[in-house]
Amino acid sequence: MRITGRVVALGAALVAVPMMGLPAAGAATTATTAGTGVARVGLHVTPSAPVSTKQIRLHSAVIPKAPATTKATGSVCWFDGATQLGCSPLAVDKKGAAAADFKTKLAKGSHSLMAKYSGDSSYRPASTKPVSVTVA
Repeated sequence: MRITGRVVALGAALVAVPMMGLPAAGAATTATTAGTGVARVGLHVTPSAPVSTKQIRLHSAVIPKAPATTKATGSVCWFDGATQLGCSPLAVDKKGAAAADFKTKLAKGSHSLMAKYSGDSSYRPASTKPVSVTVA
């Protein structure tokens, strides 16, 4: 099993993100008639060694770019290539971030996962880059 990723800093803590961390500053987001603020979305998958017989947890946090003063609302949808796996509304997590979770099973083989934030009245939609995951 192989997951590509990096370690990113969220607030004062370092978080291991075996999937896609937050996109680099200035990363492209898709503009719509939603808000004009910029938010970044991250994707984290657990367990780090997924197998086809067990559920995995997809977790995404939506972080507004400074000097934002409002939390993001809306939802996050997760995709495997062009196939939508599911969506969940954002809620404030234990660390005070707007986050969403989804559980699913993936078949054996290679997968290209991505999280897409819907946007809201304050922030434009955003998405992670595709992340390669191999399920045993």
